[in-house]
Amino acid sequence: MYFNRYVFDCYLQTDSARETKNFFENLSVWVKEEKWKEIYAYLFKQGYTQKSEGYWVETFVFIQNLLEDFLDWERAENIEQAIEEFEGFVDYFLAESDKKECRDKLTWLDGISLFLYLKDPEHYIPYFFTNRFFLLERVFQSFDIPLPIPPSKQKYRDRFLYYGNLCRDIYEFRKKYSLNYMELNCFLYDFSLKTLPDFINTDELPDAINIYISGGTKEDTDLLRSNGETYQTFWQGNPQTKIGDIILLYSLSPYSGLTAIFRAVSPTYYDPFSYYPERVWVGFPIVIPTIHLSELKNNPVWKEKGLVKANMQGVNGRECTSDEYNAIIEILKSKNFDVSMLPKLPFLDEPDFRNLSNERDIEITLLEPLLKRLGFDENDWLRQMTLRMGRNDRVFPDYALFANDRRGEESARFIWEAKYRIANERQLKDAFLQAKSYALRLGCDGFGLVALEGVWISTRQDDFRWERLHQFSWGELKQKENFSRLTGLADKRVLAK
Repeated sequence: MYFNRYVFDCYLQTDSARETKNFFENLSVWVKEEKWKEIYAYLFKQGYTQKSEGYWVETFVFIQNLLEDFLDWERAENIEQAIEEFEGFVDYFLAESDKKECRDKLTWLDGISLFLYLKDPEHYIPYFFTNRFFLLERVFQSFDIPLPIPPSKQKYRDRFLYYGNLCRDIYEFRKKYSLNYMELNCFLYDFSLKTLPDFINTDELPDAINIYISGGTKEDTDLLRSNGETYQTFWQGNPQTKIGDIILLYSLSPYSGLTAIFRAVSPTYYDPFSYYPERVWVGFPIVIPTIHLSELKNNPVWKEKGLVKANMQGVNGRECTSDEYNAIIEILKSKNFDVSMLPKLPFLDEPDFRNLSNERDIEITLLEPLLKRLGFDENDWLRQMTLRMGRNDRVFPDYALFANDRRGEESARFIWEAKYRIANERQLKDAFLQAKSYALRLGCDGFGLVALEGVWISTRQDDFRWERLHQFSWGELKQKENFSRLTGLADKRVLAK
C-alpha cells in the first residue's frame, strides 16, 4: 500500500481526525498545567496504553523533571542534528549504568520520546506504541516506509538509539508527502491504524501446536480473576509461539502455582523498547484451581522437569510436553474440575487404508485430509504444477503450497509428493531426491512425502539433509506429541509466517 495524499486529506475532515489533532494540539498545554489525567484518559481510551494510571502519573513526573533539567534544549536545524543530540542525551541518561540499569531505563522511552517531542516536534515523534511495537512495524510495512533492523536484545544502548533511527525514517516519509508534524501524528496514531488487519486474534482459534508456561505477577492473577474470560494481556513469549498455542500461567508469590490456562492470540513479536523484547499477547483464559509448586514437585511427570527442580526460576516461555499437559489435566480431574472446557492438543485420526491402490488414492484419502488438518484449504495448493527443470524437461510436483506458476517466475513455499508405497530405504531415497530437486528449483522452505507407510518432512532449516529427515508413521500421528511436532514443521501458520 502507498500513501495517498487525496485520501488522507479526506480523512482530515473526519471527526476522528479532529479528535486526534485536538489531543496533540493540547498536549503541550496539558503537560505545562500537569493535567496528567486528561492525557492518560485519552491514551487509554484510544488503546495506546494498557499501563495503569499510576504508571503514567510516574511517567509524567519524570517528563516534568526532564523539562526542568533541559530548559535550554533548542530545536535542531535538521534531522541529522536532532539524531546527534538524541545520541548525546542517551549517553548522558545511561552514564555509569550497568547492563541491568540500562535495561531498566529502556522502559522510560515513552516518557523520553514525549519530552523530546515537546521540545522539538519537527524532528521527534511521541512514542505511544509501548508493548505494541508490532503496530508500528506493520504501519511501516503497509505504507512502504523503510524499517531499520532492530538491534539484538543484549545491545541496550543500541535499542535506545533505535528510536532515533525510527524518527529519521518517519521524518523522511513526512517530507516526501508534505505532511506537517501535526498531520504526521494523525497519520501514525489514527489514520494508519484503521487500515491494518487485526494482529491480535479475537475469533475462534486454530488448534494448538505447542504448549508453553509463563510466569505472572500477583497483579496479573488479580486482574485475571476480576476480568474473567475477557482478559487479554501480553507476556514474555517463546519465539516459536503461534496463534492458538496453549500457555500455562504460573503465578508467582504469593500464589506460587499454576492458576490459569491461556491461548496465544498473537504470534510472538520483537519489541526493542520492552524490558522483555520477545512479547506475545494471550487471551481466552480459563481459571483453574491452583496447582501449587509442591504438587508439581510430587507429580511423577512434573517433578522431573528442570524448571520445577529450579523452583520455577526462568519460567517465562518454557516449552512443555504433551505428557506434562496431560499430567495437569489429571491433577485437575482429582480436584473435581471440569476438564472438558480445557483446550485440547491436536492429533490425527488413523486413516482408513482399505481400497487404496494407487497414488491418486493416496492423494485423496491421505494427503488432502492431512493438508486440511494442517490448516490449508484448496485455494492454498496447486496440484500437478508444471515445472521446467531443463530445456525440454517438464515435471509436475503433486501439490505446491502458496505457489506462483508464472513461467520463468515459478516458486512455492512447500511441496508435497504422494507415493503409493515407500516400503524400503531405496524407495525413500529416490522419493527424497526427487522432491528435493523440485523444492530447490522452486525456492521452497521444505517438502513432504506421503505414502501408505507414513509421512516424511525435510526443511531448508535442516539444509534438506537426508540424515535430518523427519519421519512419522500414521500410528504415531495419533499421538498428540508427534502431531504437534508435525504441525511445527508444516502447519499453515508456520509456512505463512
